[in-house]
Amino acid sequence: MIESKNTSAIVQVGNVLLTFKSNNEYTEAEMNITDLTIDETTIINYVVEEVNGEFKTSIGANGKSEIIVMDYNPIEPGAFTKASDSYNQADATNNIAALTSTTKYVWDGVTFVKGSGIKYPHPDYDWYDYKGEVWESWKITGTKLNHYHVSRGTSATLLPLPAVLIGGTLGALAGGGAGAVTGAALVQILGGSTVAILVDEENCFWVWWAKDWGFYLVPAAPVVTYVPKYFRIGPCTLWNKISMTNP
Repeated sequence: MIESKNTSAIVQVGNVLLTFKSNNEYTEAEMNITDLTIDETTIINYVVEEVNGEFKTSIGANGKSEIIVMDYNPIEPGAFTKASDSYNQADATNNIAALTSTTKYVWDGVTFVKGSGIKYPHPDYDWYDYKGEVWESWKITGTKLNHYHVSRGTSATLLPLPAVLIGGTLGALAGGGAGAVTGAALVQILGGSTVAILVDEENCFWVWWAKDWGFYLVPAAPVVTYVPKYFRIGPCTLWNKISMTNP
């Protein structure tokens, strides 16, 4: 379930409910992440100040906060989509002869593809066509990781949302309430050029998380919680406690 307006949005992923609300200027926002299974809510606050074209963002939870500087506003709806559209146009120009040189290989026991026309390495659509199509969500179980493809429709619905809410939603897919809190802190890791390529060449999200879990300090929203030992969205590894190489 995804419902959104200019300054508010509600997303539910399984038993995790995310509610987001900002002011009209997109300088302040609050995210409530509720694990309905245990009726526990984490509140994350964001304060954004634009300075010389950059966005100084304070992310706070549990009475603590961190300040990061970004080149996009993480609480403004559509900022993610603009970055993605800009990247797609440049990518199309630079890869006029795309899809002529790709490589298939195995990573984590799963057949991947990379090369021209592929924004970042991910499981090969052709190899796993029996799992589902681009308009469907599906999962591949690897040696150490779960490889999750988010449907094109769901990805398109997520793209116009604020980046912090996108991160929280994708985190919930991997780690429930704890994963959502972690994903909502994505903005401290992602830069504008990186956020533009979180969706692949089919405009779909990919999410990876470890089969093994452990207790770790969640970045930006400083809480110690039980989360997957590996977590990756698109080309970005958020953390790696199992010494995985990059795909």
